Amino acid sequence: MSSDFDDSIWEIVPEAGREPEAWLAELAVSFADGAEAVLDLGCGDGLYMQALGAAGARVYGADRSAVALARATARVPAAVLHEVDSDERLPLPDNCVERVWCCDTIEHVVDTQTVLSETRRVLVPGGELLVVTPDHPRRLRMRLALRGWEEHFDPFSPHLRFYTARSLSGALVDCGFDAPAVERRGEVLVARARRP
Repeated sequence: MSSDFDDSIWEIVPEAGREPEAWLAELAVSFADGAEAVLDLGCGDGLYMQALGAAGARVYGADRSAVALARATARVPAAVLHEVDSDERLPLPDNCVERVWCCDTIEHVVDTQTVLSETRRVLVPGGELLVVTPDHPRRLRMRLALRGWEEHFDPFSPHLRFYTARSLSGALVDCGFDAPAVERRGEVLVARARRP
């Protein structure tokens, strides 16, 4: 099930010295506050799992890379981790978590609809999803149109999807989430949406 491509990326990421961005760690703590169970979807090496569990939530993680999950196990031994493929069902029961954290993941996904639908399935009714992904606002798109796409859209990049606030909001609504709120934070989008 492990992706050789994903594993090869994680093999070149240094194991030591990776620290979460402070504002994202603070966001993770506040996002997980009050939840009994949180899923870190696309958890990678578990960079934000400690923050997600800081308020006492049980932390689950899911990722495509066995290399990343081995690092996540070392970082957060109490987390329950699952190796998954992006086009398969998550190995979690329906309605089992109150929050899903999806940071720097959705842009790497082949089948966005399956991932968002599975996220909705594992969330309890009223549960919340938080997505963090690179932003592609109008000014960036205009700059790319003038300078050329090749510098930004590297054909060997692991990024497969590119979002604007409108396209991310639309994808969330199309997959059954209520009233997503999308804000720009520097060069990223932060979207929050609820399962009805």
